[in-house]
Amino acid sequence: MLKTRSVLVIGDNCFDITVKGSLSLKEDRNFIPESFHTTPAGTGVNFAVAFARLGGAVKYVTPISEDSFGTEIRRFLPKENVPFADFKTNKRTAIIIAFVGDEGKRTTFALIKDSAYTDIKFETFKKYFSKEKDLISGVYISGGILTEHYVQEELLKVVDFVRKSNIKVFFDPQIRIGMESPDFIRTSNEIAKLSDVVLGNKEELKYIDLPKDSLIVEKQGKNGALIIKNRKEMYRVFGIKVNAVDTTGAGDVFNAAFLYAYLKNTALAKALEFANLAAAFSVTKLGTYFPTISEIRKFALSNGISTIF
Repeated sequence: MLKTRSVLVIGDNCFDITVKGSLSLKEDRNFIPESFHTTPAGTGVNFAVAFARLGGAVKYVTPISEDSFGTEIRRFLPKENVPFADFKTNKRTAIIIAFVGDEGKRTTFALIKDSAYTDIKFETFKKYFSKEKDLISGVYISGGILTEHYVQEELLKVVDFVRKSNIKVFFDPQIRIGMESPDFIRTSNEIAKLSDVVLGNKEELKYIDLPKDSLIVEKQGKNGALIIKNRKEMYRVFGIKVNAVDTTGAGDVFNAAFLYAYLKNTALAKALEFANLAAAFSVTKLGTYFPTISEIRKFALSNGISTIF
């Protein structure tokens, strides 16, 4: 029996606390929100879970803390059909506190300094990769982990090694997370040059010197998305009007849906449409929501769109 080839995921893990309501910070006042949501998260974890919810094979290969929040992440991933490499670390789990207001807009406090996911070691990854190579369809990298110089050096080694192994590299630079960090943008550009597919939002991609040989997927939020090749637009889909509750994780859901379709050799225009539908549906829920193919299909039909799945 043939085993399914998996996407390896390198990206941050954290614990999310999402608060919904009109935020008003006043001294010695107790703020009681409309609702709140707590869950293991992070752009790497979000992508892995979203990919698995669609039925894709995925493995999370980023260090997870041994603290109490890390323990929750270790319990959470298998429940979502996401196996993980047991790369342990004594560094603490990152905490993200997000206040979500009108139309899903958010303000975020990121407690990410010296977090568990930064404890990445090329040699550890290399040993794991070499054992799993024949069962790997691609490596997905979320650039939010590149906020420290050590990680930047290790990830450049990882990407170079993966490419020399003839395995595809998928990269979301996540410029908003680390643009103030030294060498973050330079490293993001170096990784983008070595990537088969680069996925980013319109504002973030302004910082990337779009490589000619890579497939560029530009996310435009409520305005849709487009695909660029050789710095020319190939395909475009327009946004779908929805009642946005929370945009948290929508970009990760989009990436997972696009790459899920892409790895099934789906026509690029159809893969883009599928990702656009998945992301639009996800923002109608509080907290990061990971839709199934069945949910996306129903959502598409309610908007007069037929899907490939």
